[in-house]
Amino acid sequence: MCLLLKYVVMSLLPRTQDHLDIIDIKDDILVLTGGRFRLIIEAKAINFDLLSEDEQNATIFAYANLVNSIDYPIQIVVRTRQVDVTSYLDYLESQMHEQPSSELREQLQDYIDFIKQLVLENTVLQKHFYVVLPYWHGGEAAKSAQEQKGGLNPFAKKDDAPKLTYSKRVFTKAKAELEQKFEELKWQFNRLGIKVKQLNTEELIRLYYEVYNPEAGQNMGVNQDVFGYTSGIVHSSIQPPKKH
Repeated sequence: MCLLLKYVVMSLLPRTQDHLDIIDIKDDILVLTGGRFRLIIEAKAINFDLLSEDEQNATIFAYANLVNSIDYPIQIVVRTRQVDVTSYLDYLESQMHEQPSSELREQLQDYIDFIKQLVLENTVLQKHFYVVLPYWHGGEAAKSAQEQKGGLNPFAKKDDAPKLTYSKRVFTKAKAELEQKFEELKWQFNRLGIKVKQLNTEELIRLYYEVYNPEAGQNMGVNQDVFGYTSGIVHSSIQPPKKH
C-alpha cells in the first residue's frame, strides 16, 4: 500500500513540460501556447570595427532600412557560452609528431603555449545570434494579449495561457507566412553582409535542450537521440505495482 501511495503521489507531481511554453517543434517551426508560432534564424556576426568609415556608414544605413521595412515585432537573442578548448588543445598536441621539421614543431608548441596562457588569463566566450520571427493565430486581439505576457519570447517561462490545439490548416498557414517573412529578412541581412539561416527541427531541439540544460556538454544527452525529446528524460525509480 505504501508503494502504491508513493506511485500515486509521483504521478500527480507536475512534469517539466508543464512549466515550458513549448507545445511542439514541427517542420522547423516552434509551436507555443496560446496559438503562437515562431521561426528562429541564426545570424553570423560581422566585425564592425574592421570596416572602413564608408563601409560602416553603409552598414548603418542598411540596418536602418531593415528595421524600417518590417511591420511586425522581432526579437534578437544573443546567447553567450564559455568555450572549452581542451579538445582543441588535445588535437594540436596530437599533430606535433606529424610536423616534418623541428621549426614547425617549435612554432606549433609556441602556439599551444599561447592558447593555454590565453585561457588562464581570460575567459573564452562564444556568442550566437538569433532572430525570432512571430506569427499569432487568432488575430490582433490575441497578438496584443500575448505581447503583454511576453509572448514573443520563446525562452520565457510558461505563462497562464491555455495550451490551444492547432489544426493542420492553421499550422500550414503559420509556416507559409513565417517562411515568407524569413525570405524578406534574408535579403535585408544580405545587404548588411550578414549570413543567416533558418534553424531546422533538429537544431531547434538541440538549442532548447542546451538552454534548459546549461550544465550539459555539447556532445551529451540529446545528441544521442535528438528526435526522442517527446519521451521521458527522467524516469521514476518507483515502479507501479504489478497486477496479479
